[in-house]
Amino acid sequence: EAKGIIHINYDNSQLIASNCIFSNIQIQSKGGNAIRILNNGPQPIISNIKECQFNNISSIGDSNGRGGSAIYMENKHGSKVIIEESCQFYECIIEKGNGGAIYIEIDFTSQFEFKISDALIQECQTKSDTTKDLPPTGYGGGIFLTGNGEYDPSTKRLDLKGMKIYGNSADKSGQSLYVAMIKLAEWCRNGNAGEYVKGNYSDGISNQNELQGIQDDQTTFKYYSSILINEHQNQLDEFWNVASPRIFRNYSVDSTQLSTILIKSVGRFNITGKAVFYLINFIMESTGYQEIPGIYGLSPTAEIDLKDCQFHMQNAGSQIGKCFVRLNYGGNHMISNLNSKNISSEENIVKVNFANPGSLSISNSQFDNITKIGSYTIGGVINAILTYESNRLDITNCQFTTCKAQDTWGGAVYAEIQNLNAQIILTCTQIIQCEAQKGGGLHIKSSTTGQVILDNLCEFKQCVATSGNGGGIYADLEYSTTEQSLFLIKDVLIQDCHALLSPNAIISTGFGGGIFIGVRGTYNSSAQSLNLKGMKIYGNSAISGGQSLYVVMSQLKEWCEYGLLGEYAKGNYSDTDSDENELQGLPIDFSQFASSSQSYIQANEKTLENYWGIKIPSYSIWHVQQRFGQQNGTNAKNCGEINSPCQTIEYAI
Repeated sequence: EAKGIIHINYDNSQLIASNCIFSNIQIQSKGGNAIRILNNGPQPIISNIKECQFNNISSIGDSNGRGGSAIYMENKHGSKVIIEESCQFYECIIEKGNGGAIYIEIDFTSQFEFKISDALIQECQTKSDTTKDLPPTGYGGGIFLTGNGEYDPSTKRLDLKGMKIYGNSADKSGQSLYVAMIKLAEWCRNGNAGEYVKGNYSDGISNQNELQGIQDDQTTFKYYSSILINEHQNQLDEFWNVASPRIFRNYSVDSTQLSTILIKSVGRFNITGKAVFYLINFIMESTGYQEIPGIYGLSPTAEIDLKDCQFHMQNAGSQIGKCFVRLNYGGNHMISNLNSKNISSEENIVKVNFANPGSLSISNSQFDNITKIGSYTIGGVINAILTYESNRLDITNCQFTTCKAQDTWGGAVYAEIQNLNAQIILTCTQIIQCEAQKGGGLHIKSSTTGQVILDNLCEFKQCVATSGNGGGIYADLEYSTTEQSLFLIKDVLIQDCHALLSPNAIISTGFGGGIFIGVRGTYNSSAQSLNLKGMKIYGNSAISGGQSLYVVMSQLKEWCEYGLLGEYAKGNYSDTDSDENELQGLPIDFSQFASSSQSYIQANEKTLENYWGIKIPSYSIWHVQQRFGQQNGTNAKNCGEINSPCQTIEYAI
């Protein structure tokens, strides 16, 4: 059983420690402490610690990772602990536990009180247990604070205003303070700029890793792996610095010199408020596959702004295993003038999964020679999942060159709309020599009422679907009788793109050298929501069909016949000069396409021009019959041949 030099486990007790010195103590039993206060019964324990010194104390955490070599307290049933009048914690160390100097566990639903009015915490340490990952250890070099229940910040019962921290360290996180509590954000935001949390911590000057925490209770935290903790924890100052953005920038405002930041294998920026990264060269250490990103948007109110930055791997010829920017939950974000080059990764460069209001704008950026390896995640450079109705992805004036999604879809961009009215807009963007299994440049999947717009000189050149459909673009669209997705090509060049066969699905691959469109459900032509008027096609090829365009939809005939001479389907296709095989399709629901036999596809495949045009056989003769009264006339050859057309036919039967 864990014991303290001063050990209190009686309810309705009071401890007053005044002007005491605990020095040069090594506690070898697990869970031992200089002062240990247990609150097992229903009555409170009141503790006042004044002018006490705790110097050079070492201990070992208990089996649950609970430490606090100087003070351990279970604060329940309205118990109180107040640390005041120049207390000092110096070189207090916990091995295989949390909380180098102080560990406190609170019932936040009780009338508790924990206040630090005046205490120095210096060069204290918490060391992790390297032999196992659970329970988590190595958090809170000076203090580890946790508990269960929801804290009400208006009570001001949790107050660390008098905390002074210098030179503390933790193997994992929270060099001076680590907090695991549900109402962490609310506590941090109470008062003025984190006044109840920060002590002498200085915004913008102190290391953000001094104060860290996670918005989960003690019961949940103890079952978290270090990977999950890294994914969900925050620097505490991010909770109160929400009015103005935190700016990451080394040099003066008028300098254009890049700063360099190395992102280690377990390193990342957790963003819950506003952050600006300006003129930074991010270099990522080589790793295996990880779900830990370099920059992580962790809140619906997060706003990340990357300006004039670069992103590279640390070692040429190696590979990385985590994405550069990952945006979960929501928030409005901007990436401008990002230059990313020569990267091999098992993750996307930018990954978006919005479940709340949020948007991402990527502009004036270049992605060159990016290879996404393996099939852990879909897509090449960008993977965007929009699941909230107001979500929006804008890609403007960007260039993707030689970007590859090996074993997955969307060499440059994979984007998916899962809810009403979300938008994906590409403007003035070039996608060149990109490849994937399908959708060599762009792969789109859109539910009913999603909107996809390609506009203003977008270009897809020399892109390849290596074993599928849609050399340049692959679009999987969903329609219903009442709701219609919008897929609008306003101004797009698709040139020299190719669709190749998959050895595993020869029948249903190799279609749509430039674009492949599959429509699920009932398309309503009068809605005009599938509109390819701005499509320009040159030199594309497909092994199986549709050299430039292949469309699978039940209402293929109605779509082609709507408007004037196939205007919604043909783009710059010429009825007189273009090869008929440029535009082809199959009139079935897309859900049936993969299971269709080769003979069925060949028998039912259509050349789209046949829906809107009537062909005159080449070199045919028009026979004109002269007729007198009721008698049969005679054929006259003086006009009607193709090299001698009739000027006027006055009567015809």
